[in-house]
Amino acid sequence: MSKASESRNKICEAAIAVAARDGFSSMSLDAVAAEAGVSKGGLLYHFGTKEELMHGTLQHFAEVGQHMLLGRIASDPNSEMRWARGIVSCMFPSDAELETTKQELDPSIIFKFMLSMLTLAADRSTSIGPLTEMGTELRDRLLEDESVGLEQMLIWLAIDGLLVWQLLGLIDPKDELFARVGNEFRSRVGLSPREDSKEQSTKSKKSTQRTKRRKEGLK
Repeated sequence: MSKASESRNKICEAAIAVAARDGFSSMSLDAVAAEAGVSKGGLLYHFGTKEELMHGTLQHFAEVGQHMLLGRIASDPNSEMRWARGIVSCMFPSDAELETTKQELDPSIIFKFMLSMLTLAADRSTSIGPLTEMGTELRDRLLEDESVGLEQMLIWLAIDGLLVWQLLGLIDPKDELFARVGNEFRSRVGLSPREDSKEQSTKSKKSTQRTKRRKEGLK
């Protein structure tokens, strides 16, 4: 990879982090330059306007996401439901999967960035073409499998539903329910539960039991 490409990717990765934190509407060139550790002039060398930066960032996110997904599929010896397993593993990876499979983006960043992308898509003033193209390709690939294609697509749609719930304030990634949902997705596609999720569930149950005991003690 050339030095210019490395610098461009570094800026895009910084823009993903800023958009995930602040949202696309609040994302500024100054903030992205600071996050990337480059001058504003250095950023403008690669992206002349905020619109160009947003498009380049969406393109980079789509390419990284596709690379992550295809890497998981290539290493999966079981062809049945492996696209759904790949999607779930990217969004709800176990510690073991993080160690054995390259994960360029942290799952929390993925969810936050996609939330900011939803608001961008609703605005309609900026095209999210790169992600639409990636999604269309993935959708068509899933539906090519007549036996489980629709089932895999429903898993994907359900995960996207979590984004809408977050947008509406109905669930938070820190919630125990979020961890339970992630483990349910993993179970549906044949993956083992995440250890961290089981720990969160145990802690939540203990907390509930303590609260119940305190209430009983007040009676």
